[in-house]
Amino acid sequence: MRTNRLLLAVTITLLAGCGAAPQSPTKAADKNPVAAADKADKGAKGDKADKSSEDQPATGKQDKPSDLGKPLAQHEKDFMSGCSKSPDFKPYCDCAWGVFATAFSVAEMNKDDLAQDKLNAVQKKTGQVCIDKMPESMVKEGFMKGCSQDNPGFKDYCECYWPELRKKFSIGEIADKAVVKSEKFALAGRDVAKKCAVKLPEAEVKKSFMKGCTEGGPAAEKFCGCAWTQLRSVMSHAEIEMAAAHSTPEFKKAQEKIEKSCAKLRPAK
Repeated sequence: MRTNRLLLAVTITLLAGCGAAPQSPTKAADKNPVAAADKADKGAKGDKADKSSEDQPATGKQDKPSDLGKPLAQHEKDFMSGCSKSPDFKPYCDCAWGVFATAFSVAEMNKDDLAQDKLNAVQKKTGQVCIDKMPESMVKEGFMKGCSQDNPGFKDYCECYWPELRKKFSIGEIADKAVVKSEKFALAGRDVAKKCAVKLPEAEVKKSFMKGCTEGGPAAEKFCGCAWTQLRSVMSHAEIEMAAAHSTPEFKKAQEKIEKSCAKLRPAK
C-alpha cells in the first residue's frame, strides 16, 4: 500500500508549519526552523477484509473491491496506525485522512505510486484545513529544536519563551507561517524576548551570529564583528535572537548602521 508516502507527506506538512522559533538574523528571513520529518512507518500488509458499508466512509471515492489491493478500511487503519503516535495526534490524523480519502480513490491507493501532483495538492490542503488540529506536542518540539539550534546554552531561554508565546498565540497561529511573519508576531516576540533575556547568555547569541555570518569564509570575520557591534548598539542580544527580528524597526535601523560603518569591511565576492 502506498499510504506510507501520503503519511510522510502529511507529516512534513505538520512539521513545516512549526516556524515560530527564535532565530539569528543571519539566516534567511523567510526560512522557518522546522523539525525533521520522521520516516513514516510502512503500512503492514493486511488480509483482505469483507466488503461492508463500514469499508466505504462518505469521505472517500467509492470503488469496487479489487483482487489486487486492500479495501479502504485497511488503508485507513494503516494510515492512522502510522500517524497517531500519541493520543493528541488523533484529531490531526483524522482530518488528514479525510483530505486524503476525498482526493484518492481506493484503486489509486492500491497503485505502486500516487500521482505526485495530486499528492502535492493534498499536502497543501492538509496544511490549510487541518492546521488548527496540529498537536501541541509536535509544534512545541519543532519550536524547541529551531529555538535551541541544538545548542544546550539556549535551552533555558527556549523553555522560558514557549509558555510566554502560548499566552499570546494559539497552536494553529504558531504553526501558521503567515502569522509568524506578521508584525503582530514580531512585536509579541520582542516582548517575550525581553522577559526571557536573563535566561539567554549573550556569548551564545554572538557565537551563533558569527557562525552564520562567516559561513562564506574567514575573510568575513571583520565585517561580521563590525555588524555585531552595530546590531548591539540598537538591539539587546535577546532581541537579535528572537523570531522575526528582521522585521522590527530596530533591525532595519541596525542594517543602515551596518551599511554605513561596515560596508568597507565586507569581503569581495
